[in-house]
Amino acid sequence: MNIQVLKPWSRLSTQNNARVTSLRCSGNKVYLGLSNGDLLVMSINSQTETPGSEPNSIRSFRSFTDAKHMFTDNKHANSLVVEKTFLAVFKLAITAIDIIPLFPENGNRVVLLLSTDDQIQVYEWVGAHLNLVKTLEEARGSSARSYVKVGDSRYLLVGLRKKVFLYKIEQRTRNIYDFVLAASHLFRDRVKEICAYGKEELAIVATGHGYHLLELGGTYSVRELPKDFANVGAFVQPSSFTYFGLSSTGPAIRIVPCGNDRSIIVNDLQTAMLRPSDGFHRLEESAVVLPTAPVAVNYLYPCYMIVTYPKTLEIIDIDSGCRIQEFKHLLNSYQISVSVSDGSVVIGAGSMVYHFSILPSQKQLDQYLSSSDPNLNSQKELSADARAFGINRAITYVISLADDDPYLQDKANASALTAKTRQLFLRDLQKEKAVLYFERYSRYAEALVDIASEWAISLTDILPLFPEFLNGSTHKISGTSRLASARKGSIKNVTIEDLELFKLLEKLRPSSDGSSKDPNAAKKAAASRFSKAVNNFIVYLTDQRRIHYSLLSSPNSVHSIKWKGVELNALDIYPGLDPSKVQNMLTSCIITIDTTLFLCYFYIKPMLLGPLLRLPNNKCNAKVVNECLLKKIHAHDEELEGSLSQLLDFYFGRELHDDALAMLKVLAHDLEEYEDKGFENLLRGPILTIRYMQKLTNEHLDLVLKYSHWILEENSESLVAQAELIFMNESYECESYDNFKVFEFLKGLSKSDALPIRYLEWLLYDTDILESSSRKKHTLKLTTKLSLFYLRHLKLLNSSGDSFYQSDWYKKLHKLLESNREFEPWTILKNIPTSEDKYLRFSIFIYKRLGEHQKSVDILYNQLADLHGAMEYCAEVYELQGGKTAGTDLLQKLLEDLLMHYEENQDGIVTLLLAQGHRMSTLNILAALPNTFPLHKLSLYLEVTTQAKQNELYVARMAGQLNKVGASKLKHQLLRAQQGYCTVTSRNEVCQICGKSLSSGMLCAGHNHHAVHYGCGMKSEAA
Repeated sequence: MNIQVLKPWSRLSTQNNARVTSLRCSGNKVYLGLSNGDLLVMSINSQTETPGSEPNSIRSFRSFTDAKHMFTDNKHANSLVVEKTFLAVFKLAITAIDIIPLFPENGNRVVLLLSTDDQIQVYEWVGAHLNLVKTLEEARGSSARSYVKVGDSRYLLVGLRKKVFLYKIEQRTRNIYDFVLAASHLFRDRVKEICAYGKEELAIVATGHGYHLLELGGTYSVRELPKDFANVGAFVQPSSFTYFGLSSTGPAIRIVPCGNDRSIIVNDLQTAMLRPSDGFHRLEESAVVLPTAPVAVNYLYPCYMIVTYPKTLEIIDIDSGCRIQEFKHLLNSYQISVSVSDGSVVIGAGSMVYHFSILPSQKQLDQYLSSSDPNLNSQKELSADARAFGINRAITYVISLADDDPYLQDKANASALTAKTRQLFLRDLQKEKAVLYFERYSRYAEALVDIASEWAISLTDILPLFPEFLNGSTHKISGTSRLASARKGSIKNVTIEDLELFKLLEKLRPSSDGSSKDPNAAKKAAASRFSKAVNNFIVYLTDQRRIHYSLLSSPNSVHSIKWKGVELNALDIYPGLDPSKVQNMLTSCIITIDTTLFLCYFYIKPMLLGPLLRLPNNKCNAKVVNECLLKKIHAHDEELEGSLSQLLDFYFGRELHDDALAMLKVLAHDLEEYEDKGFENLLRGPILTIRYMQKLTNEHLDLVLKYSHWILEENSESLVAQAELIFMNESYECESYDNFKVFEFLKGLSKSDALPIRYLEWLLYDTDILESSSRKKHTLKLTTKLSLFYLRHLKLLNSSGDSFYQSDWYKKLHKLLESNREFEPWTILKNIPTSEDKYLRFSIFIYKRLGEHQKSVDILYNQLADLHGAMEYCAEVYELQGGKTAGTDLLQKLLEDLLMHYEENQDGIVTLLLAQGHRMSTLNILAALPNTFPLHKLSLYLEVTTQAKQNELYVARMAGQLNKVGASKLKHQLLRAQQGYCTVTSRNEVCQICGKSLSSGMLCAGHNHHAVHYGCGMKSEAA
């Protein structure tokens, strides 16, 4: 590739046969050192342009005359304007010119460091005068020089033979400065190169033996870098040597800073990259390969190095080592001076000076991106692809640009920082690279994962690379048209029919007839390529899903995320979008992404459909999912049940319950026959619908009731069983239902009361739903409703006697009212036929709940003649908390009722007294009994009562004696405890051990029952 980075501009010839021996550019100034000791100062006129047409690229030239014709004579171009000529500055040729930036660049004072073979002098150019400031006596003729600023200090390092002199530049006054020798170091070998780094506060000194670090922080110490510093083969020579004493210089070493805290070191033909790492410096392999030793090496911003040879000049990309531009200057000299400044490169040798202009960044990038191959369908290696090479070099160029580069500053607007502008520009370049890798070289992992995912390439740029049946926004399951593509075998050309063929080919085994050629090899290769592409597409889509959800949930007013150190917002990904429509656009993109993911799984990885569809936040297009999976079901696919399960999972996760239940209803009534009879029976029956409804909570109870109707109507034989599966199962969802709503639904479903009664019985007996604090209040109403159902069926029996009392309805109602459950007593009492004695026992439970115990006892004894029942009822009341008085009164009233006909009820009276007499007052009993009552019938009652009273008296006496013993023991313990205490009568009382006042600190009782300090007491016990 020959990209034009430097453009020939003008040429200049020196006068009086003087040769150019040194050259330096600084800003818009060019300083020429001549062989006769003259110093020529010129300024670059940037407003002039080279006349004539501009060549597209630098071509090869056969003669020096051809090379000269590429440049316009400076007399016509007027690009180099001579400002001043200083004659005979030295008697010898000026071999080196260095600029020491002690004053502002745009000022009228410039400090120059001029070198010859035998001396170094510092000059100050002011207006028309060149004033000698200082002659560095210690350094007469230098091999290397380097200026550096460390903090507020400035240093000049000069290498001479085996010594390095460190001069500190001190500002004496505002306009007067001095060069003071601060340190000097002697090395074993000749100093080849010095490169100082102000940021690290050190300088690297290259000698024939190795490399040394010179500290500039204050101590000026020197340490040699270890041998493993150079991890690049034989880059560091073990020692300098000579050939028969004819030479003592050895190979040339150059250290060229290249930006981004790196430097490239050229040691004769070898190159290496120098990088700081964790406070250390290491040499790394460099991609630059030099065919021969260069005359000069310079850094060209932002990512190039200029390598100058006697006849040619090459621009080389530092990162890749690729030759970007070659120019044959044909100066044919080993004494070529090259200098680079902003926008210009000047080279000089002999009597000729060539001036090149550096093309603007936009023109260089346009050349890179316009590189292409004439035959796009030709198969070639990626390394030989001009398009790929151009994109990669453009990426490197943009990465290497400084943050304050004018090109980035111009592209950045008021709302975008330079760093963000760079990243977005790189993102556009990476998009081109991803499309190229995908379409031309089938490098799907690099294109989709390494590039598209890493650089957040938008879905609208990647989705067109795939067939329409994978496009979630325009999916058509029946579309089989093959689109035209620029490249044969493109992924874009694959159809659904091809996928079916691919699946069949996967099942075919290689032919075993001895032939080595597989007739289906090409189709299998296409299937493999498509599978790889989709697999990497899935990774890309997953990452896009994460990015879009992050953007959608961003709290900022402008939806944005952190990306590569900058804020990436939705308008950066989708430029030109109306800001008011960002929310809808992101939602639409998420739907497309999830639907595309579904289609990829559906066609390539069906085993992963389930996890995707079960995601609670998936936004797949419901119509596409339904269409695809139902097509698979109706096609009698091998995984019928799995496809249906995945579809139901999707509906459930997206809360499309109405659609799911409607679909199951349609499938249940579908007349299509399936080979799998077990699946057909499962589909035809209500079990799938019931299973789905069992997962729905009270929020969707209306849907449950709606679709339960057809199940219960069409399965009347198993009505209760089906209702139990839906409304009476032990699940959280079922427990959350509105019980009254379900009850009313079941009540109105059929004329029979079986369903509502079974539901009420399940609520009250078979589950603990009503035990919760929020539903406990419902127990009263539900119990009442169930009681009324039981009463209704009891009234329908039309039976009496044992058949009535042994009936299930009687037992259920008796059990319900007898329990401690709450109910509405007046409602039930109104529905009890009080005119029939067989219902009177139910009234007893009602009166008991109402607290009308006297009425209950009257019913038991006076109406039902059940003395034992009445006594038990009174005993139950007696045992209730706070019911002792009421129980005694009931028993006394029952005794009075018996005494009304005591002659007939003598046995009953005796039975009452023997069973419940201990719960009654003896005096009241004796007072109530008539004088004519036979005393011998009371003998047993009196004996039992007397014995009970004696026992009570004995227990009371024993308790009294035990209380006395306990009181005596407690008094004894109190007296003993008081012996361990002592009193402090005055604040002036002193400790018996240390003699100090007891007015402060913790106190305790000593052995002699005197108060002492706690610490003194502990020490005394320890001693």
